[in-house]
Amino acid sequence: MTTEKCPAGEILLQKAWNNIDLTGEYLTEDGRHLRIFSPGTWNVEAGPDFTNAKISIDCKILTGDVEVHGNSSDWFNHRHDRDSAYDSVILHVVGQEDLPPGKRELLPPALLIKPAGADADDEKINSGRCAGYFSSLEEKQIRSMLTAAGMERFYLKSGKILRQMLLSGAEHTCLRLMFEAAGYKRNRECFLELFNRFREYPADIRKEFFEAILWGESGLLPDPAVAVLSEEMRCFSENTWRQWWKIRIGSRPGIDWRRDGGRPVNSPERRIAAVVSLYRTFGETPLRTLHAHIAGIANPEETGRELVKLLTLHDALWDKYTSFELAKKPGPGAVFGAASALECVVNVALPGMAAAAKIDGRADETYAAAVWNVLPSTQDNRITRVAAARWFRDKTAADQVLAGAAVRQGVIHLFQEFCDKCHTDCNSCLIYNSI
Repeated sequence: MTTEKCPAGEILLQKAWNNIDLTGEYLTEDGRHLRIFSPGTWNVEAGPDFTNAKISIDCKILTGDVEVHGNSSDWFNHRHDRDSAYDSVILHVVGQEDLPPGKRELLPPALLIKPAGADADDEKINSGRCAGYFSSLEEKQIRSMLTAAGMERFYLKSGKILRQMLLSGAEHTCLRLMFEAAGYKRNRECFLELFNRFREYPADIRKEFFEAILWGESGLLPDPAVAVLSEEMRCFSENTWRQWWKIRIGSRPGIDWRRDGGRPVNSPERRIAAVVSLYRTFGETPLRTLHAHIAGIANPEETGRELVKLLTLHDALWDKYTSFELAKKPGPGAVFGAASALECVVNVALPGMAAAAKIDGRADETYAAAVWNVLPSTQDNRITRVAAARWFRDKTAADQVLAGAAVRQGVIHLFQEFCDKCHTDCNSCLIYNSI
């Protein structure tokens, strides 16, 4: 649950948990001894309120998520008992216990706390102990360290892709990874399912009817006779249905797309339009197309710009819509914009090209790494936001240091290898304890 949708009292409880005294000893509602090593990271997206917390109950260490509610009964009122996203909750922090014993035993251990004052600090991420160390370094030193970590992540990513290519083929693997990238974080598995269904069709059918197959297998095509559609969307739907009906393999359940109140411009419909455009651009040989597009360019920065430009995908119809039924977007926008294209270059195209170079020698692996090293900054994500807040005391300084894709990838690498693995419990962090 996001804090923007929480009742005011629940937000104050979240603030109280976020700033709870880590030196204190507490009792759960059923009388067990509780220690808190890390309250976790305040989550402002769907799912538990705090992720990756570390506690102990009766001296048994537990790691996982924490959910905060005004009343214990809100767990059932919000249907968390039916949502697998809450299976990882290890502690239920509440302002009031209002469940009978029989129902309370069905939930994670509960801790009763008082809400913070109305004027409590609104900071969602507390500084870690590394902040003191990072503030003692010069910007050049920090960037050098993070860039090195970023390059290590590049070669790890490329090595993982290489193993997949050896099993499934280079072009197949690259195309599948591009489909997954189009799925964004919410629907990555769904786009993998769509890719697998797509590949069940014969190659000649895929080539001729790729748009109808992708839309048909998605399960999102509306019935033009029932849905309220604009004239151009109705024509599109009818034409797609007409092709799809003739070639479909059979009737099967639609894919379970996730929306979760995400941004309309990232709707499953627009992302499917993106993979349609992707296939229109690359066919089933994305690596060959990528190599052909940058052939003869010797400057890494120019190569990076050209790759981003190639992967910025448009669709004449879907640039204007966010779903079948909704009216046109206020302004036109690429179905796979420059920011998404850059993410795909960082996470798929260049590591994939480096991996493929080890197989067929079409290109120099080190050139792909050189291009990757000079790419501009990708968008902020949960990890970069949390790391910046925990590692740097000054946000302006953090913004200056964390510029460039390689540096940001280094942040992700170090955070996953250290902060995540110690559950943001600085006392058990290998980096901090080695300083």
